[in-house]
Amino acid sequence: MSSADGQLANMVQAPSWTWMSAAADHYCSQLAQQLQCSVGPKSAAKLAAQVGRAGQLPAATGIEERDAVPLQPHQQQISDEHPAEVHASLRDPYRAAKMLAAGALAGAVSRTATAPVDRVKMLLQVQDGAALSIGGAFRQMAAEKTFAAYFKGNAANVLKIAPETACKFTVNDRIKQLVVSDGHAITPIERLGCGATAGAVGQFVIYPLEFLRTRMGVCAPGTYRSLPHAAAKIFREDGFLAFYRGMVPSMLGILPFAGVDIAVFELLKEQMILKYGHDIPSVGILGAGVTSSLIAQFVSYPLALVRTRMQAQGLEGLGNRKYNGMLDVFSQTFKHEGMRGLYKGVVPNMMKLAPAAGLSWLCFEETKRYLGVDTRT
Repeated sequence: MSSADGQLANMVQAPSWTWMSAAADHYCSQLAQQLQCSVGPKSAAKLAAQVGRAGQLPAATGIEERDAVPLQPHQQQISDEHPAEVHASLRDPYRAAKMLAAGALAGAVSRTATAPVDRVKMLLQVQDGAALSIGGAFRQMAAEKTFAAYFKGNAANVLKIAPETACKFTVNDRIKQLVVSDGHAITPIERLGCGATAGAVGQFVIYPLEFLRTRMGVCAPGTYRSLPHAAAKIFREDGFLAFYRGMVPSMLGILPFAGVDIAVFELLKEQMILKYGHDIPSVGILGAGVTSSLIAQFVSYPLALVRTRMQAQGLEGLGNRKYNGMLDVFSQTFKHEGMRGLYKGVVPNMMKLAPAAGLSWLCFEETKRYLGVDTRT
């Protein structure tokens, strides 16, 4: 008997155990009340087979040392409350569709509410050394004398952010189930990796729409009549690859942003679950979303600025400086504008991000609850 087998056999009489298996079947569900460690899929299959043959928990389970991970006390407390509900939610055949719907709605609502501030941020980002202030950016939009000026590019933004958020949250949820057998047993580093991977997948899928949103948000009035017109004109003048201009810094930026954002939010949410259970107050979700996104944005903002300048390159009225790639943008920006240039537009971005992040996470969590997804997963 291996050391892990002996350790588990000695702990069988413990009062509370939690079975952590993404592929849990009937036998694993019965063990959910008895087990107190997270078990990998290979050992889960072994244990389920042995229980199926013997009809009881075997003395030696064949669990390998690296495959048995004891739960921390706070994780045990969460899982002890209603383990059957948690596992039922993870096995819901419609879970992916529900996560997609919740993510899409969260993205659309949050970005529409903050569209004017988002356009101010982009106008500041694309100015090469010009002394445009936040007030000047608002006056520039007001000079267009239409209410729609404050939401220019928002249609492309919603078309972009809704599928991106849906994809990011759904992929993150699925990856967590593949990495570990229960979301409550996941480590902070694993959360960071899952979130970063999910963010990269979502960004790659919708990047052409991100490019169109930026072009329409910073162009002079009358440049593009509509989203299809913008797409057709850019394709005719610059070719298909133009839609992926700036993708490398964008992908490099989304890895730390999505990873930190999702990891910090889930850790804060885990603590609130311990205190409030299912009834986490809305202000708690808002606060956690704002905190996680502000931290993530500060880390990744220079890459976002580089991406925006590469996307806007070629538009009339935005200066004659030409960039030869991501490193050239960094070099020229730092040379002409200093370190502050790499954070140009960060203040309105934070002004936009604070409410947008809170609204997005709140809408996502409430939609999950409405659709019957266990909020602890």
